[in-house]
Amino acid sequence: MKGFNVSIQKCSSCSSLIDDRRISAGGLVLSEWTDGKSNNSAVNVGIYSGCFLVKCPYCLTNVWFNALEIHSSESLLLGVPDDFDKSRPFSKPKFQDYVAELTAGRVSPEQENEFRYVMWWVGNDRRRDVRKKHKMFDDEISNLQTLSGMLDISKESDRLCKAEIKRELGLFDEAYDLLLEPFDNVYTDTHRVFIKDRVIKKDCTVRAYGYK
Repeated sequence: MKGFNVSIQKCSSCSSLIDDRRISAGGLVLSEWTDGKSNNSAVNVGIYSGCFLVKCPYCLTNVWFNALEIHSSESLLLGVPDDFDKSRPFSKPKFQDYVAELTAGRVSPEQENEFRYVMWWVGNDRRRDVRKKHKMFDDEISNLQTLSGMLDISKESDRLCKAEIKRELGLFDEAYDLLLEPFDNVYTDTHRVFIKDRVIKKDCTVRAYGYK
């Protein structure tokens, strides 16, 4: 949980109480994937804006958690928030829920970049740690193509993400060209080397980096 805090908020659709007890943010990164997801973003919460889409466990409506009316908030180190026993943790939306938000125009330009990253993670969740290959939906491909066009390859982090997108789309030559030059950041460069190896092997599946 982020800072051991739990926030209980009121669903804008049915007025039921929902909370963010499932959020895992902060602390050590114990696992990280080539698409940028880590254990700190396990419930598909964007790591920068704090804006995230959730599904109400009562009425199953998709709502922006950070935009809901706050009912109570408390650090678990000090106790529990009021009505914690009457609240339920939010549910995670599926990939098509994210597509619906974009289609309906409910994602602002300021949110779009991070939102599309989270969409990427959600689509890849069914491919993590599984042997069976799952092909991408057309909407997943469209999302990655759009996200790729939003990235600035003069930034090493964006260059790495763009290369990973190309790899996952099977565009191995384009991915390889983006990974030829070493990165200045040592940590990011270890990821570059790892992804480049997957490119050479023509592997287009999201992979866990692993730590030694």
